[in-house]
Amino acid sequence: MLATVAGIALTALAAHLIARAAEMPPILTLSVLVVGVRTFALSKGVLRYVERLVTHHEAFKLATNLRAELWLRLVRTQRRDGLQRLVEDTDTVRDLVPRVLVPPVVAIGAGIATTILFAFIDLAAALTLGGLLLAAGLAAPAVAVWTERRASTKLARGRRKVARDTINALAAAPDLIAHDAHHRLLAQLHAEDVELAGETRKQAFGTGAATAIVLLATGAAALICATTGNPVLGLVPLALAEPLAALPLAAQQRRALQEASARLQFDAPERPEAPKGKRIRLQNVDVRWPGATEPTLKDLHLNIEPGTHVAIVGPSGSGKSTLFALLLGFLQPERGIVELPRATWCPQEPMLVSTTVRENLRMSGQHSDEQLKGALRKACLPEWTERLDTVIRPDQVSGGEAQRLALARALLHDADVVLLDEPTAHLDEPTARKLLEQLRHDGRTILHITHRPDEAARADLVLDLGTPAYR
Repeated sequence: MLATVAGIALTALAAHLIARAAEMPPILTLSVLVVGVRTFALSKGVLRYVERLVTHHEAFKLATNLRAELWLRLVRTQRRDGLQRLVEDTDTVRDLVPRVLVPPVVAIGAGIATTILFAFIDLAAALTLGGLLLAAGLAAPAVAVWTERRASTKLARGRRKVARDTINALAAAPDLIAHDAHHRLLAQLHAEDVELAGETRKQAFGTGAATAIVLLATGAAALICATTGNPVLGLVPLALAEPLAALPLAAQQRRALQEASARLQFDAPERPEAPKGKRIRLQNVDVRWPGATEPTLKDLHLNIEPGTHVAIVGPSGSGKSTLFALLLGFLQPERGIVELPRATWCPQEPMLVSTTVRENLRMSGQHSDEQLKGALRKACLPEWTERLDTVIRPDQVSGGEAQRLALARALLHDADVVLLDEPTAHLDEPTARKLLEQLRHDGRTILHITHRPDEAARADLVLDLGTPAYR
């Protein structure tokens, strides 16, 4: 806003300087005006830079806070559209907040300041300017919104859909190409892109029509006020075209901002209580996934002492993943008594990042190289101890290596319980046996899901969730 005020002051002083210079007075009498013009000319650029810097800093700070808060809620709700909300909707809010909320404040502040300035010079000119600014400030956004006919909202929805479809197409590219189905999908994406281009033209037409109203209003104000014979009153209204021109686009994007903000607001379960002790104790526990008609686990009883190796078995759908979600705090029990220690998790399909082995391991926290190497040895990856600086990509690592690397990352976490989802699914028998033997010597409680009878036989305790007692 300060940059806009500096621009208005620059226009006013420049107009007065031109008028006074036409009278050919002694040059010293113009010194103050010259200095004022130079000052506001330089300050406008500096203030504009500072304004953009502060606005972008606050916008990115808002996006960071939104993503952190949203991530915590998504973890507790397990929503399928979590990635879209975390990326697309957060980016929309980040981009549109300064474009929607700032322009009205700047336009109102600049309009009031200019009207007050005119009131000190000529009251009639001030009333004329105020009336035309008010009319333009209301009519231009209304025309922009009416003309585009919700094009901005459709554009935001279309972009989200294209982004989602593109991500899905890239993920499924090998299967699509193998079945010769990629041509149809690419044609569909092209059609969606053409439709988005049409909505963009609608939005541009509305913005252009509204800008025309702004230019007509400020031009009319300049012509009317110029009849007073005061050059300041005749030129300053033209400087108001810039802040007023931002109002139509702000009005067009308001609904898209509201929709994105609404999608970031949803109910999530309360955060789980802080871990207590090192023993796992579940008594009369029922667990249900959000939206499910029946609890996945009913009347669950568990009492696992520290250091116990537990094998969890059962057919698909028996509740093994549900039990892990409960132990990790992703799900809250409907009833029963729950005492849970700190837990870490190695999923069946781990997430690796395209960076060095060291940075992938340090996702669990800051650890020394010796600690990283020790975790790799426990995970049966001794050859990786010399590859900490090697950059890896998820598609360049085998399934067994990726799972053991994720296991090493989990072991680095300061937790009392290690949860493993089929840790030996991608391993040969000797490596799988050696891995489980090394985990038994870790000293922590191990719960691992398995479909291998020999692994279950070597565990201290076998929990069969396929039995009716837990269903």
